[in-house]
Amino acid sequence: MSKSYGNVLDPNDLSELLTTEGLRYFLLRQGTPQDDSNITIPKAIDLINSELVNALGNLLSRCTVDKLNPNQVYPTFYDEVLKSTLKENGQQLVDGLNSLAENVTNCYDNLYFYRGLEPIFEQIRSTNALLEIHRPWNMKEGSELSTILFISYETIRIANILLQPIVPEYANKSLSRLGIGDKERSLETAIFGGLQLDGRKLGKNCGNVMARIVQIKETTPLKKKKKSSKAA
Repeated sequence: MSKSYGNVLDPNDLSELLTTEGLRYFLLRQGTPQDDSNITIPKAIDLINSELVNALGNLLSRCTVDKLNPNQVYPTFYDEVLKSTLKENGQQLVDGLNSLAENVTNCYDNLYFYRGLEPIFEQIRSTNALLEIHRPWNMKEGSELSTILFISYETIRIANILLQPIVPEYANKSLSRLGIGDKERSLETAIFGGLQLDGRKLGKNCGNVMARIVQIKETTPLKKKKKSSKAA
């Protein structure tokens, strides 16, 4: 970008279109310390919708609905269900959550934010896949449903603790929905079962954490071109 070429981005316009949190996320998710990023509106919208709105936002929404959690409390984990029913898929998720904070913070500390965000969303995608395999919405209340929900809630909780430096408002809304207090959001708690939450009341449902950003029709780069002052 250069003023002489007239393609300087206006952050105010960008944040209005993508939301402040969305713009912040996109820049840190795509930007690398050594390379310039090629920013286009469709690319930004697709990434924000795909990861923040769909993958993580929808995971929170569908796991906390009354149909799956009529009492609106943090579910209970049953180790025997993990071993007998969920087996390798479930254990891999738990192991991944236990190592996630260290992996992510190492990347953050070296300013490789995009590298830190990738394993977070790998865990989220794996959790969504677990739900598709076991389809908890077809289950009756019991230990299997409770364990699947617990793993899902822990994925959401740990992911949002690690997202606090990136999208603080988004993370705050998500953690508040799970009933996680302000003093319970430290890195030390970002492990599977890191807090005693079984049976705790969930927070108020305030709707979607982030609204879907509407895709524009044009595929022009995310920039404003100045009109040439030279005569045609």
